[in-house]
Amino acid sequence: MGISNEEKKILFSSISLSIISDNTELVMKINGIDIDPLETGSWPNEWNSLTLKLIRIPVIQEELTQNQLEELIIKVGGDLLSLTLSLLPLEVNKEDQSGRAEGELHRIESNKYERSPLNRKACIMKHGYKCKVCEFDFEKVYGNVGKGFIHVHHIIPISKIDTDYVINPSTDLVPVCPNCHAMLHRNDPPLSIEELKKIMNVHK
Repeated sequence: MGISNEEKKILFSSISLSIISDNTELVMKINGIDIDPLETGSWPNEWNSLTLKLIRIPVIQEELTQNQLEELIIKVGGDLLSLTLSLLPLEVNKEDQSGRAEGELHRIESNKYERSPLNRKACIMKHGYKCKVCEFDFEKVYGNVGKGFIHVHHIIPISKIDTDYVINPSTDLVPVCPNCHAMLHRNDPPLSIEELKKIMNVHK
């Protein structure tokens, strides 16, 4: 029997929000009952089954080439996989019902702060790969070499996040280029996105 904690629900909802559009519908069922993927407060606490379906209307707006059709299938499959992974593992130990929060301090051989790759994925799905400060687009400048490359900045420094705090990838994370990322962290606490934009505008 599955139990999904609050952090995973918020992550799922953030990914859902980035997927749903005028021509894309997300159908979700928990225990055979239709559920609103964005209203996590209405979800049942215990799950026996989960069904996800992505509907794109129309599937083919014009005649697609074979490559375009394959890319569409990969995109839809990737979206469904991201949604599914955001909720796993549903089964957790009783000692850790709340899961592990973003940036939680734990010991392996030394202390480190853990970053969630799914939070990064959800952030990029929401905001894209363009730097939020300078608007640099690596793919536009470097082509395939730069495709999919971007840093993700924690608006609240990850080392200062309380262990109980649940990251919302849509509002707590932003994509930035490495240069702007480094400049944001030149101050302690880090500069805000808007503050760094103002500094750039002054020196243009």
